[in-house]
Amino acid sequence: MDRYAFRTVTIANGGVVSGDGDILGHQVVGIATDAAWDAQNVTFNVDPGDGTFRLVAGLTLTAPAASQVTLLNTGAAAPYVVPIIVGSKIRVVSAVAQGGATVITLLLVKLP
Repeated sequence: MDRYAFRTVTIANGGVVSGDGDILGHQVVGIATDAAWDAQNVTFNVDPGDGTFRLVAGLTLTAPAASQVTLLNTGAAAPYVVPIIVGSKIRVVSAVAQGGATVITLLLVKLP
């Protein structure tokens, strides 16, 4: 069984919120943006399993660049502390509307 997994979500042209990404049984540890990404701050909404998405408080990625992998961490010096983001589904939220459809790859680690 693979320890790592990848899921993709898409923010539509002119949109700010991605479609749902299935993260059940995994922890989100990073994102990878494609070339269409308009560098903006990113937040996350998670459904813990009851169908209601909630903001992950205290976690904002500051303007990840296009075609870049960004790991989730506290921003502190190494060793980095990866916040625990677990749930049933996740949505990636851009601070402003994307200028084109963009695919975001979620980097996941399987939970024990």
